[in-house]
Amino acid sequence: MKKFLLLFAAIVSLTMLMPQKASAIESYGTFWVGDIQYYFEVDNEDFHYAVLTAFKQEVTGHVVIPETFEFNPGNETQTWTVTDVSANAFGAHCKVTSVDLPGTILSVADESFINSTELEYVIIRANVPPVVYNSDWEEITNTQLFNTQAFKGVYVPNAVVQDYKNDSNWGKSKIYPITDFQAIESPSLQGRSGEASKVIRNGQLFIERNGKTYNAQGAQVRF
Repeated sequence: MKKFLLLFAAIVSLTMLMPQKASAIESYGTFWVGDIQYYFEVDNEDFHYAVLTAFKQEVTGHVVIPETFEFNPGNETQTWTVTDVSANAFGAHCKVTSVDLPGTILSVADESFINSTELEYVIIRANVPPVVYNSDWEEITNTQLFNTQAFKGVYVPNAVVQDYKNDSNWGKSKIYPITDFQAIESPSLQGRSGEASKVIRNGQLFIERNGKTYNAQGAQVRF
């Protein structure tokens, strides 16, 4: 873990903290990609990584964060890997009620979720519990990541549920297998007529409405 912490070096914003790799050779700063803001940087091994820093205020409901995406913050489009969540990424203004973080997540700030009054569920697909760091870029233990009445639990890969429960940070919250996840809402389905029901098939969430089936992102699927 100590080697990992060398990735973080400086504060790049007074209002929104985000990790910065000590070995980095090129920093692009923050950019909006759709409704999500990321901080972009490239290390000396040419690894392109993005740090989740904020959501636009109009974003609501269930949000899926990609593992990678194509973006051009400089002068050339590159593939960026989402690896970290910055402090206050889920600010008090944020109306996201559940978020699905990819398996590429390596770390989160100890204040990533602290003011998330609307956040109810977090899905983390990483097989290793993400490192938790403080404003001094130090790994910390025994911190309370979620402290609001709305929050109900963290869903992780089935095979590593016990690892998360044993972690001094993540284990302070209720940990469930990812196959048990039941989303409260899917914003991409808002406005459709008819009553919706949520079902789990092969460990994945689907919404059934008016005889049709949609995935958590709102796309219709057929079985």
